[in-house]
Amino acid sequence: VYGNYEPDNCRWVTSSAQANNRRSNRLYSYNGETHNVTEWANKFGINPKTLFTRIYSGKDFIEAIEKRN
Repeated sequence: VYGNYEPDNCRWVTSSAQANNRRSNRLYSYNGETHNVTEWANKFGINPKTLFTRIYSGKDFIEAIEKRN
C-alpha cells in the first residue's frame, strides 16, 4: 500500500479477489471463520444480493446466514 509499484511488491489477481481485498468490506465471523458477505454467500450457496438484503434490512448476521428461505 505504501511502497512504489515495482515487480517485487505487485501481483496479478482476478477482479473478484481484488474486490474481496477492499478495506471497506465488512467482515463477519461465524464458526471460527471470517469472511466478507460475498464470500459467505458463495460458501453457503446464497445469492450475494439476498444476503446483503437480509443483513442491511436489520437481521443479525447469524440469522441471515442460517435462514433457508
